[in-house]
Amino acid sequence: MVRDWRDKAPLSPKLGGDLSVKWAMAGVSIPQTCAFLCALVVSIFANPVGVQAQAVAPGERIIILASEELRSMAEGLSRGLARRGVRATLGEAPPEIPEAVRFGELAIVHQDDGTLWLGTGGRGGRTITTTIDFHDDAGMGRSLALAAEMLLEEAAELPPESDTASRAGEWVFLDYERPRPRRSLATPTVFFRMLLGVSTQRGTALVGPGAGVGLCVSNHCVTFEADLPLIADSVDLGDGNSASYRAITAALRVHLRPLVIGRWSLGISTGFLTRIGTITVASEGIREVSTSLGVRSSLETAFRIAGPLELLLEAGVDLAIPGSEARLNYAAGPVRLEDRWTPWLVGSLVIRAGSA
Repeated sequence: MVRDWRDKAPLSPKLGGDLSVKWAMAGVSIPQTCAFLCALVVSIFANPVGVQAQAVAPGERIIILASEELRSMAEGLSRGLARRGVRATLGEAPPEIPEAVRFGELAIVHQDDGTLWLGTGGRGGRTITTTIDFHDDAGMGRSLALAAEMLLEEAAELPPESDTASRAGEWVFLDYERPRPRRSLATPTVFFRMLLGVSTQRGTALVGPGAGVGLCVSNHCVTFEADLPLIADSVDLGDGNSASYRAITAALRVHLRPLVIGRWSLGISTGFLTRIGTITVASEGIREVSTSLGVRSSLETAFRIAGPLELLLEAGVDLAIPGSEARLNYAAGPVRLEDRWTPWLVGSLVIRAGSA
């Protein structure tokens, strides 16, 4: 009979004999048992309980989101992940806000500083991101694949916060501070002008200074202005007498400048005017005050000299409302002292505080 080594004297008369019988009945040697225990310890430390080593769950796919300029790089990444057992397909471009990438998506964005931004959505609405240096060589694909795989593993390891959070994590909403829209406030303007006009009824020149103030928003203004002729207008009454008429003109106008080219701007203006004048017939001792209403419109061009200072040139016409012209109730009959329309030119020096 051949004796096995287990038949030798045990270390302990009772315990050693029992163990030898049991190991012999199981057909497992002590060296085999030690090897099994060592392998078990190594596997526990290599893959601890509760840690998921796979980047994604079996059967799931990763969608790579990249712009057109990174399309070829994304295709190489897809092939690299496939060699590592991760199914990846190419999707559309990343969302406008890259942090809004969803779970199961991997976004690649080329940033202004020359780096590549990688991001993927985690459970519970979280976003995991990283950046790597961008370099155009053979090692770029490997660096991108390693960074992507680490991101996907980190996203897979994150436990869901709750069932509700997991469902809500399908979309990511980022609340950015919304800047208040900048409102254009009205700024003051003041101008001084010299008017040169022509009387269409008598063919005489009308020359006089003027001034005005207003409020402007962007290139458009509302102004109130007034001008006074230096020389009174004289009207022949037909009986050897003449009437002297001199009126101050006040107007409220809207100036619109839709076209601005460098320092030049073109526009139009329109508004209402009123004239308040004095009629004097010296030989008869007559002195009256008259008023009239009309419309003032013009085409204008302006050149910005420096800062808020600009030179304005206007060509326009004053139209008197029929029936409202200044008239003298004379013995020989009513005499109209005002033109129904008066063409004029104006040069103005304008200071616009908001356009410096």
